Amino acid sequence: MDSIYKFCANEIPNVNLTKTGKKLKELRISANFTVEQLQRVFGFNNPTTIYKWEAGRCLPDINNMFVLKELYKVSLESIYVLDNEPEMLFLSVIYLIHVRIKL
Repeated sequence: MDSIYKFCANEIPNVNLTKTGKKLKELRISANFTVEQLQRVFGFNNPTTIYKWEAGRCLPDINNMFVLKELYKVSLESIYVLDNEPEMLFLSVIYLIHVRIKL
């Protein structure tokens, strides 16, 4: 298992912020959610954070990504758009989760 994490740490592809933001917006619209509805789901005081996600200025943290995947009824790895090879996506998601929860 350690070799997977070492591989990921050395080879992790870059998440394309702009394309991932665009994908987040497309998923929100196709799931029939408004920005204001998401604002309420996450308990944000204003929708600025959601607009930043969708503009590709930042990404939701892993906890918020799990909420989004449930709301949009998609897999976590289908949300991210990478600059690198698509087959690396699964390993990059594992790496991101590993970093967040520090296994």
